[in-house]
Amino acid sequence: MNPELHYQVMNNRTAELQRKAGEHRLVREAKAASERRSGGERRRSIFGRILPA
Repeated sequence: MNPELHYQVMNNRTAELQRKAGEHRLVREAKAASERRSGGERRRSIFGRILPA
């Protein structure tokens, strides 16, 4: 394989892997935010029942 062509292939593959890693990171952050939010709602509802209105 031509060295220049090999270099292009490696650059394309690196860019593809970086995009996939970015997408995966976004999915993990979204899941974590969803779990934190739902946990906070549960705490508020518990305190809402205990504390007088």
